[in-house]
Parts: sequence; structure tokens; C-alpha cells
Amino acid sequence: MDTILQTYEELHRLAEPSWQEEKTSRYLQQRLKEAGFSLTTFEGHHGFFAEIKGETEDVLMLRADMDALPYETEDGTVYRHTCGHDAHSSIVLHTALNIKDTRPKHTIRFLFQPAEETAAGALQMIRDGVLDRVVFLAGLHVRPISELTAEEASPGIQHGATIAVKGRVTGEAAHAARASTGVNALYAAGRLMRKLEAFSTDGQSAVMTKLKSGTTVNTVPDKAVFELDLRAPDNEAMERIWGKMQHAADDVETETGSRFTLEAAEHAPAAVIDLRAASCAKRAIAGVCHVADVLQTPGAEDFHHYTNVNEAPAAVMIGLGSGLTPGLHHPEMTFDLKALSKGVEIMTALLAEADRVDWGDEA
Repeated sequence: MDTILQTYEELHRLAEPSWQEEKTSRYLQQRLKEAGFSLTTFEGHHGFFAEIKGETEDVLMLRADMDALPYETEDGTVYRHTCGHDAHSSIVLHTALNIKDTRPKHTIRFLFQPAEETAAGALQMIRDGVLDRVVFLAGLHVRPISELTAEEASPGIQHGATIAVKGRVTGEAAHAARASTGVNALYAAGRLMRKLEAFSTDGQSAVMTKLKSGTTVNTVPDKAVFELDLRAPDNEAMERIWGKMQHAADDVETETGSRFTLEAAEHAPAAVIDLRAASCAKRAIAGVCHVADVLQTPGAEDFHHYTNVNEAPAAVMIGLGSGLTPGLHHPEMTFDLKALSKGVEIMTALLAEADRVDWGDEA
């Protein structure tokens, strides 16, 4: 049987973009089938899950993500695992292999999810019914050395909320020599950008990250398209910043005579960490390495869509110290591979802790 390092090296080599994780999924499925697992697959994407049947139908679920990120090089587009999804899938796979012969009280589900980087993979899995009877959900994420040392793990990551906004502003074209007779769409977009700068306080921000307008140097542009990155520490704050953004666009319309349309393209809600799940995580980590505090990060994770539903499971995402440098999504990201075995130990212990809890009881 391959070691976890061999598994990681194979997944690292296979790196594939969101919604195209065919080889990655096939490899993981093959490993699980060889170990005797039955699998549930879905039409239209490469996500799947494996299960260990328990004494009850209530489900404890571990989730891993599979997709990689694109990078432009002199030779064209390449795909690299710079967010650790190859590590996460390796850890969840080997956790499954580690306990495959056990007879737990709860049914245990191992979910391998596509397209985390689009913030849409979890939503698709929810539509496919993977939360059916799930009472406990856990994931993990390798963390930069600036957050955790290689000897630590955190019993929770408090990710913030994020929304990617696609916007369009419509004005009125005019000759640049008679600019006052038109409505400059580029100027209106710039006014909105300056108004949004005032929102970037207390962990919340609204940043214009793309802007395209104009066709010729001597024509006032009548159209501009742009994208905004909205971030907030919690879901309530995100609702407020969304409202502020809309009011700012309304103000610019009044000031300039332009017209704005704003559309939420991709979004991920903020973390909702269940206290009982976090307690299980803390006990699991304590048996393996040093327990750090819950991490606060402005980054986002589509894992938290799973808790943004009616009757959501008790959920926690563990932060895995791994000596990761120079940072997540950096094209040269690297980490201490000893973290892989540590991750398996923690997730195995976490399932044992969660299996002792009656999740139907009130906390």
C-alpha cells in the first residue's frame, strides 16, 4: 500500500483546475475501491464520497477539496496545488484507510469535493444531497507559518465572508473635446471606487480589483465593466457592506447621471464554528501536538456553505500547522511534509471523539 507521502506526490503531480479534477478523482476512487469501499458518484462533476456504515444512519463527515490553481508561465497555463488541496485529499484518504475495518456508532462519510476555488463546489455537493443525515462535519486546512508553527494545530478557523461582484456602469458617449455633453462611464466607476475605499475598516473591505472601459483615446466611454472583492469578518457585517455598496452606487448615479448594475457572482459565507465540534477538535489535537487558539483570518472557504443551510451539521475546520511558506496561493508554496501524517492522526482522533457524542442532544 502506498504511503501518504506517495499519495501526496501523485496528487501533487495530477493537479487539475476546478470542475476538471477527473484524474485526481479517478486516482482517489481507485485507492478507496482497492480498500473495499463502496462509492457514491454524481453526474456532471467529479465529486464523490465513500462510507463506513455505522450502527446508526446518522453521519459524521470529513470533507476534502481536490482542485488546483492556474498560473501563467512562458509555456502557457499550468496548474499547481498552492492551496494544499493535494494535502487535504491525502489526509482524508489515509484517514479512511486507517479506520476502514472499524465498526463506529455513526456512519462515517469521506467527501471529496470539486471546485473549492470557485466557491461553488460545496453548493453543488449540497444540491446533490451530501448533507443527508450529516450531524457532524469536519475539514482541515494547512496554514502558513505566520499563523501556526509546524508543531501546532488549531481547533477552528474563523474564516470571513466574501462576495465577488460583477458590475457594469452605463453612461453616454461623447467626443473627448466635448466631454461635458456625455456621461463618462469610466469616471463614474472611479467615483465608486473612491467611495468604496471608505469601507475598508475593521476587517471589512470593498475593493475594485478589475476595471475595463474605453475604445479610443478621443471618445468619452459610455460603458465600463468592473469587479469588486467584498470581505467581512462575519455574515451580518457582509450584509451591511453589501448595502453600503449599493447605496454608494446609487449616489454615483445621482451625481453623474450614470446607471449601475451589480451582481453577486461568487460568494462564501463566514465560518460558524460549533462549540461541541471545536471541543472534539481540541481533544483530538491535544493527543498529537500543541493546541493553538482558534485562528482568525480574512480569507474565505466554501466549506462554510455547508453550515449556511437549514438544520446545518455541527461543523469545524481544523487549522493544520505545517511550516507553510511563503504563503497560500503563492506559486512557490511549500510546506513540511511531516504535517501529512500529523493530519491523519488528528483526523482519526477527531472521528473517534465525534463518534462518542450524541449529536441529537442539545449542547
